[in-house]
Parts: sequence; structure tokens; C-alpha cells
Amino acid sequence: MPFANIDSTNMFPQAKKVEFLTLKPGQTVIRILDANAVLYLTHYLEGATVMCTGDGCPICQSNERLIVDNPETYKNIKAYSPRIRRYHVNVLDRTLMKVCPSCNTEMKKIGNSFPAACTNCNTMLLEVKEAQSNKVKVLSRGVQLFEQFNALEESVLDDKGNPMPITSYDIVLSVSGTGRQTKITAIPLANKNEPVNVDEKSLFDLTKTIIKLNNEEMIDLQKGISLRDIFAARGTGEKEDNTEDKTLSLNVEETVQELFGGG
Repeated sequence: MPFANIDSTNMFPQAKKVEFLTLKPGQTVIRILDANAVLYLTHYLEGATVMCTGDGCPICQSNERLIVDNPETYKNIKAYSPRIRRYHVNVLDRTLMKVCPSCNTEMKKIGNSFPAACTNCNTMLLEVKEAQSNKVKVLSRGVQLFEQFNALEESVLDDKGNPMPITSYDIVLSVSGTGRQTKITAIPLANKNEPVNVDEKSLFDLTKTIIKLNNEEMIDLQKGISLRDIFAARGTGEKEDNTEDKTLSLNVEETVQELFGGG
């Protein structure tokens, strides 16, 4: 064995990119795969959801100053970024999809029918057969949706009147409206309770599905410095590819109570 193994250039392969469940108007069918969700306290800064650093968090301190200095209007100030509860859980996407043969974009039904062409690259989809997605994804949402999941754990019963584990049946996430009018309703499908076989290796490490910055980096992000530049400055080669897509904003309807009520 040589002193330096020159050929081994990838001894520590990069972790797989996290795929988050996208909830657009219509119905999405999921099977929850984790017995418990992971809770993160987060801030929404410059288009990115980042984990609060806890005691000494500069964003929390900035919020406190804004509230003291502007007790009536602080909620309307751009720099105000309240701390939000955000839950992450692995799910199996069981929604019927058409996958674009050109760009691999998944397309679900709009109303009662699939779109005729891919919304990403305009490839025609008429000859593409529909099938369940069957991809493991991370569901990241706020309190409102996960309160519904808690209620399902107590209300969905088996034939003997015992609560069914929330991981044992499919759930429809029915999404209506957009923007501030978005509403997500969790509908249990207790009869869709066949076991699903998911390789544990396909599950995402939920400790690595949130952007984690230090206090100085939080301030830089709030000033408008990009995540790419922040990670580049670390010199670690870490990229935002393993975090939630920056273009996915917080669901406004889910978090409005927390955003403006501190719940």
C-alpha cells in the first residue's frame, strides 16, 4: 500500500441532496415514515429558512429591539423576523404522477386531469403513463399541519377501537388557495393501510435538513450576503444543496398565527 493513495479522490462522498415535499393546490398522498417529527426553531431571512441559534441569537435580539422601539408597527418592518416552529418528517410520496421524460419533473393532476405538457420544459406528456411517485421526501411545515397530525393519532381507530399509528395508513394533504389564503387539510385514509417497504438508507437524516449558521453568518445573511458566499467563506466546501430550497417560502397561512401572534 503506497504512503499516499492518490487514486482515492472521493473518500467521503457528499451526502445526497434533500428532496422536500412540494405542496401545490390539489391533493398529495403521503405515508409518514418517522414515529416522531423533528422540531426546529427557525427564522426566515432573505428567502431562506435558517435555524435559530438560541440564546444570544442576533435575530431574536434584533426583534426585541424592534418591538421596544416600534410597539405598534414592528410587524411591518422588514428586519423583523420572528422565531417560527418548523417540523421535519420523512414521508413516502404516494401521489399519482406523470414524470417528464426530458427533465424528470414530477407532475400531479390539476383538478381532475394531468397537464398536457411539462410546466418546466413544455415536453408533451400525453403518452406518459401515470404512476405513484414512491419517493422518500422531507415534509417541512409549521404548527397548523402538525397539530392536525397529532389529532389523527388520537382519532383514527382500528376495528377494536384502538388508535392506529399515524405511520400505518396514507394521508391526503388537500391544498387549496395560494399565498395568504393557502389552506392544508390532512385527511386520513385508514383503509389504505397496507405496509410499505422503505429502505432505511433512503431516509433523510433530519439533523441535516435545516440551514445552520452561526451568529455572525446570521447577521451576514440578514444584510443580504448570499448563502453561497457564506458557505464559501467557511472554506469547507459545504453547499446549500443539502438544505431546503431557498425558493420555497414559508407557507404563509400555516405560520400567520406564529408570525403575528408569537404562538
